[in-house]
Amino acid sequence: MFARQIGRAAISALALGGAMLANATAFAEDAEKTVLTRMFEWWNVAYNDDEPMTAEGFSQYFTDDIVFVINGRRSEKGLQSLAERFNALKPNYPHIRISLPMREEFAEGDKIFTYHVNQGRNSESDPWSGETHVMGYVVVKDGKIDFLNFLQYDKPETPDE
Repeated sequence: MFARQIGRAAISALALGGAMLANATAFAEDAEKTVLTRMFEWWNVAYNDDEPMTAEGFSQYFTDDIVFVINGRRSEKGLQSLAERFNALKPNYPHIRISLPMREEFAEGDKIFTYHVNQGRNSESDPWSGETHVMGYVVVKDGKIDFLNFLQYDKPETPDE
């Protein structure tokens, strides 16, 4: 009888340990994600939400004086400018997602380099279609993105598509 109770306790302990290990593994995997990946995951939800994007939302991933450069054109500094930029896109581009995982991502020093694809569609019932290929890097300061420099190229549509 005592041996059976010890056996049950051991099985319970193993099950609890397995659950704790699974949670620890999931936490470790999330902790290993770069701030860029975590930001893209957030962005995919926030951009496609009906609510406007906010400076507070961006502040989770960007410094207060973020510098944002796309194709050599520099936007105004700051979180509010970033929120305004993406909110202005929403009426013309209602559904955009950043395909994850990225095609390439690696870090060197305070920089994270990326090659990823953005996809768009006009409504939730449409298939994801247009593709924009994006390459570049971000500079990380105190765990947040302080400078973003991306080049993007829209994949031309062919007559067969």
